[in-house]
Amino acid sequence: MLFHFHLFDKKWSYLHTLSLQSCLARANPDKLVVHYDISGHGEAWDAAHLLAVEWRQVEAPDALDDYILDVLYAEGGFFSALDVVFLKNFEPLRHNEAVLGIQCAQKKKLSYAVIGSRTGSEYIKACKGQIEPLWDTAGYPVTVMPRMTFYPLARSNKAFWEGTALKLKRSFAIRIWESLHPEVSEETLLKSGLGAELRAILKKPPTTVGTITQTSGFLTFD
Repeated sequence: MLFHFHLFDKKWSYLHTLSLQSCLARANPDKLVVHYDISGHGEAWDAAHLLAVEWRQVEAPDALDDYILDVLYAEGGFFSALDVVFLKNFEPLRHNEAVLGIQCAQKKKLSYAVIGSRTGSEYIKACKGQIEPLWDTAGYPVTVMPRMTFYPLARSNKAFWEGTALKLKRSFAIRIWESLHPEVSEETLLKSGLGAELRAILKKPPTTVGTITQTSGFLTFD
């Protein structure tokens, strides 16, 4: 499985490195690609560059959503924001023509924070130019997952940051909402409701540039 990540107009942080580490440890990827515009610096940036990741430096897109859709339409795979921590193997999700999750059912809101598709997906094509992913998926081969799949943490959940664990049995990933917690650290997350999961992720040796098995060709959603 191919996983794309994006970071534009932002400073690289611990959370971004953790996102890559957790993907390698839990999601069972074949390849990770980070799309970014500005090189970072510091401990977290250096740690990320030890991981088995392809770094694709490009000019920051005018419309991020359309950039994500263009990459998925052409290359397939999953695309994720870098404030997502991966919890499970994504193998069961890769067999869909396209897949994404509900962020808020009451507002009929889907999200591009975690989205996957095969190349040439009709749903991905139809979303191009839209403000948000199309809620009305009738007629399109796309699977819409429940909110708990990718977004078990509500933006307003203060108890989580005080150590209250979430029910993550049905969750493949969890978005940490970097926009609300831009300076989140390892210490903060270890004290949060994600502490036990984070300890298990960090316990597994990371897949580094020196340990990955090289494959030929460009890996896709298939």
